[in-house]
Amino acid sequence: MFQKPLIYKPLSYRRKKSSGTADIKQAMAAQRKVFPPKGKVIQCAVGFEIEIRFTPFRNMEHFNEYVKSFIPFRDSKFERFKKNDVLLKGLDFELRVDLSMEDMMPYLEIVTAPFEESAAGLKKMNAAFEVLHMMMRDLTRADGDEASALDFYQIFGNYGEIKGKDRTIRLLGHPPFYEGVFQVTAGIGLERIPIVFRDLAWPDDDEDPDLVRRREMGRRWLIGWKREKADEYDPDLSRARKFQKINEVIRGLRVFSTEGSSRIMSGPVPWSPSLEGLLSMIAQYLLLTHTRLRRYPKSFAVLLSRNDFASLFQLLSAEQKAFFNAGQNWSHFMKILSSRLEVGDAEEPLFSGGVFHGFGGEFKELRHAFAPLSRMDWLVQIPKGKDLLTEKFFPVREHKHFFKSFGEFGGKMDSVDIAGLKMNAPIFEFRMIGFRLHFWQWKNFAQAAHSWISALNSGKDVKFGETEGFMGF
Repeated sequence: MFQKPLIYKPLSYRRKKSSGTADIKQAMAAQRKVFPPKGKVIQCAVGFEIEIRFTPFRNMEHFNEYVKSFIPFRDSKFERFKKNDVLLKGLDFELRVDLSMEDMMPYLEIVTAPFEESAAGLKKMNAAFEVLHMMMRDLTRADGDEASALDFYQIFGNYGEIKGKDRTIRLLGHPPFYEGVFQVTAGIGLERIPIVFRDLAWPDDDEDPDLVRRREMGRRWLIGWKREKADEYDPDLSRARKFQKINEVIRGLRVFSTEGSSRIMSGPVPWSPSLEGLLSMIAQYLLLTHTRLRRYPKSFAVLLSRNDFASLFQLLSAEQKAFFNAGQNWSHFMKILSSRLEVGDAEEPLFSGGVFHGFGGEFKELRHAFAPLSRMDWLVQIPKGKDLLTEKFFPVREHKHFFKSFGEFGGKMDSVDIAGLKMNAPIFEFRMIGFRLHFWQWKNFAQAAHSWISALNSGKDVKFGETEGFMGF
């Protein structure tokens, strides 16, 4: 079970040599390669990204320039931080720079190495999160009342390698200083995705009460679901309700595949758990893009596919691929899916409500910039080997860069052991963790996510947070 969040009051900061510093440095020295070689896909692993509420400045002069004169980062005379700049290399983690799109404001993000779904991987993950706990403890003690002009090297020098030019960095904190926003990246068998969607969805009326209880922690922590506040939910905004809708539609298609498909297509749809997983992912994209997005394009996704959908389609059986490539079978089936999701006509824009609605007038001209891509444009190309919802194939050249993260890994996948068989598993990113986590909770959350995903891939019936009895593998 998760620890109850503690109230952590910032303390005045004095530079002290932590009693664990020698152990930290010794452990780091033993790790020759913290991250895999570029381009290599890690086998059967779970990784984490944690956004923390601190903005870096090049030095004290840069900090004063911003605070006193409010000079935007893009107009400053100082070198701008770039996305994914590595400021600290630690024990199985790095402290990097990310950028907010609306004003290019840099902020700090912790990116861990991928931890294998094994006892050894769990041990490494626990060690890394223990170090992160100490690091965040020192950071929150240093922030004082205002977290103003913190000395980056003084705080983080004990926790890893910092380049000389980055030792002058100063930080500005934004309360609450102790929080982190998580994303989780992992390879998950395509046939296991329907289980994920059921674990996240609003409970069906006939769902077994014991199953509701077992799924509650995952629903609450991963998607922000709270059963006791059911009356406050807006069905149009609740992601849990939308996952319930997806699951209902997919169940209906499963029945339709045998009873009604032969009247419209060339025969009954050859159903399988992998097909159900692919359709669930497509349905999520269709349903969650059918709204006014306040942020950038990928902000709709709860589960983002890091592999392109053309590669996901190739995971279907030879029989299924042959069926959907015959005649109009695929396009007929996609029109039926769109209709049952009630998102509008398949020929309408995929991003039907537009994007960047929360970014002010500066982004007004981009709100409907993606309208040239219709739902059917995207869907019909998937069996043909093209995913138009990727930087490589997006049809509007000047806007391709907005889709860099979509399907970025192409056909490179994890290899997982499912029911004794080695299978290619797509890589997914849980983007919308529904809870801002106090750093005291980080290790417990990581353990729960690691165990849940490991169990999914191994076919065990373990729900999010049910770590007892499974942690030893």
